[in-house]
Amino acid sequence: MSCPLKITDDWYSVFDNSEIVGATFKDLRKALDTVDHSLLCGKFEGYGVQNDELRWFVSYLAGRKQFYRVNGTDSQVNAVDIGVPQGSCLGPLLFLVYINDLPKVVENCTVAMYADDTGLYYRGTSLAQLNEIINKDLESLEHWLKGNKLSLNVVKTVSTKSYLVKSIRRY
Repeated sequence: MSCPLKITDDWYSVFDNSEIVGATFKDLRKALDTVDHSLLCGKFEGYGVQNDELRWFVSYLAGRKQFYRVNGTDSQVNAVDIGVPQGSCLGPLLFLVYINDLPKVVENCTVAMYADDTGLYYRGTSLAQLNEIINKDLESLEHWLKGNKLSLNVVKTVSTKSYLVKSIRRY
């Protein structure tokens, strides 16, 4: 089931049971550009990737360089020691390996992830309960983000309560 479809289905269940839902949707700032290579390789090791396979990933990420061209003028060539190659076949996969452990730090909320977008939502019976539970999980998420050298794009981050989305109708 796709992420938006699962969220919609879960929320219909909430409303059918006369509960309320609180949600927050997070967008990671420059997510693919800020992947720490040593942390990523450590995560590969945690999945059992080792020896030649691990060295291959290290080699793939190491020694990259980039420059910018603006109006026909080139910048200096600089080493790139963070981030995953965008536009490559492996870039999205490497990023997914990097963030795959994020749901493990969230204790109470349901986590819905799609690329660099993450949604947390919790169903309950009172706004006070929603506020307490979601804020606790957001603290855990903040700690995970700092530990993984990622940050939120606050412009694209949204929070809502179910009274704003109760107007969803089944067709």
